[in-house]
Amino acid sequence: MIVSHRHRFVFVKTRRTGGSSVEAALAPHLGPEDAITGSARDGTPRRNCPDGLTGHVGRRRIRRLFGATVEDYLWFCVERNSYAKAASDWRWHRHVLRDTDLDPAAFVLARRPSDWPRYTEDGRPAATVLRFEGLGGAFASVCADLGLPPLALPHLKRTAAPASARTGLTGLGGFREPAPRRRFAAAVAEVFANEIAHFGYGA
Repeated sequence: MIVSHRHRFVFVKTRRTGGSSVEAALAPHLGPEDAITGSARDGTPRRNCPDGLTGHVGRRRIRRLFGATVEDYLWFCVERNSYAKAASDWRWHRHVLRDTDLDPAAFVLARRPSDWPRYTEDGRPAATVLRFEGLGGAFASVCADLGLPPLALPHLKRTAAPASARTGLTGLGGFREPAPRRRFAAAVAEVFANEIAHFGYGA
């Protein structure tokens, strides 16, 4: 999460969407009063945030913490094809953090890694949503709107990303068989129903 009073924007950090890279690109341009949750793992600073506040903070809590002043700022976040996002989240926890033994479908149903409530109000996005699949160009447009120079996005927290959502469904070991693929697709369709309906994501 970033709240920048200098540049009048709020970045709502979502999971497995390049949010750490966006934070790293923007961090050097923040003012002393700006807030960033940061990450020791990513080498980004933490500044002006309450103790215990994690990077993935939703819109409602940000408004409670920082007040009405930020309401008129440019709010933006990044979203990703739900099937690829769920597969990436499972890989991150299974192979990098090593904190789950669940199969992909069970993991999605248990963790429910949808970020829809973080950036929506009354069932609709209340922030500019950049698409992960074209993040470089979309982020450049946001930088221009904010009066920032073009900023390169570093590649942080990468796992073996699928070339597409369909590749993501077939490239995860157990997903090679039709039944596990169907269970995973059904779990994603349940957990990410709002994103799939709003953005038209498909498996």
